[in-house]
Amino acid sequence: MKVNFKLACPLLLAATSAFAGGNNEPTAHRYISERIAQYGEAVERCEKIAASRPLPDESVIEQLRDYSIDDVRIFLITRSSLVSEICEKPELTELAYAIGVLEGADISGTPKEIVQNIKQLVFGEATWGLKKKYLELPVSVQNILKKTDYFDKPFDDIAILNAIENAKKP
Repeated sequence: MKVNFKLACPLLLAATSAFAGGNNEPTAHRYISERIAQYGEAVERCEKIAASRPLPDESVIEQLRDYSIDDVRIFLITRSSLVSEICEKPELTELAYAIGVLEGADISGTPKEIVQNIKQLVFGEATWGLKKKYLELPVSVQNILKKTDYFDKPFDDIAILNAIENAKKP
């Protein structure tokens, strides 16, 4: 989800900035574009937090190795996404509010297209898919969270996966 947003946000903003026109389109366009930009900044901020954190203690890595690699992969990817969403929540909330306001307003043209596109990108099926996968994990895997608070803040899921997988190689 966050990777798709990082790639799509600049394209969406650049492609639509030249097309704002009509009666209330410039104001609506500016309003939604600013919220998208703020959310993009939040995504980057939270990714920097994740990248700056060291790996969890070796004891946590060892606990993760006790589970199937598929379950651990799903856990790390989905949990990373969920805590990033919490980190981004103020800006995400503002974006959701802006989408709701503009959907309820009489807007057309480019702002309406932007609202539809960003809504699908940020709140679409892929977002629910990640949450659903996390909720469907075995309870024993979900209990990893109760063993450490490491997974309560943004973290680098790929680095942890690499540490687990590299240790399993002969």
